[in-house]
Amino acid sequence: MMKRFSLLGAAALLALGLAAGQPAQAQGKTLRMVPHADLKTLDPLFNTAYITRNHGYMVFDTLFAQDSHGQPKPQMVESWTASPDGKAWTFKLRPGLKFNDGTPVTAEDCIASLQRWAKKDTLGQALMAAGAELAATGPDSFSLTLKQPFGLVLDALAKPSGMPPFIMPKRLAQTDANTPVTEMVGSGPFLFKRDEWVPGNKVVYVKNPAYVPRNEPADGLAGGKVAKVDRVEWIYIPDGNTATAALMNGEVDMIEQTTPDFLPVLESNPDIKLSTSVATQGMAIVNALHPPFDKPQARQALYYLVNQKEMLSAIGYPEKYRVDYCATLYICGSPLASDA
Repeated sequence: MMKRFSLLGAAALLALGLAAGQPAQAQGKTLRMVPHADLKTLDPLFNTAYITRNHGYMVFDTLFAQDSHGQPKPQMVESWTASPDGKAWTFKLRPGLKFNDGTPVTAEDCIASLQRWAKKDTLGQALMAAGAELAATGPDSFSLTLKQPFGLVLDALAKPSGMPPFIMPKRLAQTDANTPVTEMVGSGPFLFKRDEWVPGNKVVYVKNPAYVPRNEPADGLAGGKVAKVDRVEWIYIPDGNTATAALMNGEVDMIEQTTPDFLPVLESNPDIKLSTSVATQGMAIVNALHPPFDKPQARQALYYLVNQKEMLSAIGYPEKYRVDYCATLYICGSPLASDA
């Protein structure tokens, strides 16, 4: 589960302790991870911070989710239909879905959640601009009608990051979109332990006993979300040296991201595995409103001044951790990569 979160692109390198006797393997029930940031906001629709998004995936669920190839797959939805002209959609929920307060997930909850999401998210706003109207057609089914075709309906409902359309109870989803929801009632695989939350230090989740995963194998963010531990602890350690020492000493099981400075130390320990299955992409964004970058020629000149190999070398990553240059907006080898 935690690996799937890292696949969203929040981590550059992930360090995992594999030594016998470390906490997760000794107890078999608790996973302790050093996250990339401190959790400050609980409402996943209140900002686009990766740490808040990751928290959202622990507590909430989505109607659809992207698989490892970037394709939308049903998650809370059992079945759906679309008219030939793409203007009429119907959705039916999986049976037995429940929020962690014991109440069933209904079509009204989904509608209210999508309406609140659409007020904040750009894809949601685009969907509504196409004349979207949502209506319950039964306790566990609802319809979406559009005034004009919108080709990204399923992609929008499966949006993986930057405010995913998480489903929450209607009473919470009716909260003003500019007011953060603080009560964490979701239908996801884990429960948020507010009584153990220490901002700036620790976040705790426990397995949701009422959660029923899908039958399909996990694939990206899609498929069965099978919780294989009973408890997850995010131990926030902002100092990289202290976090590395905690992993080396078996005080934590995992570091979500690390910097080049600590690679030699981590590589020297045979009980630590470095995962490089995640590629991150840095961007230089200039302010085109002010000189000199208000001139296209200055922006073009900056483009020619940036050399990827020199940049990566200066940052300190060895060759084996680098991605070869490719002229694409998206990372080469990723689902959306293109040489167009």
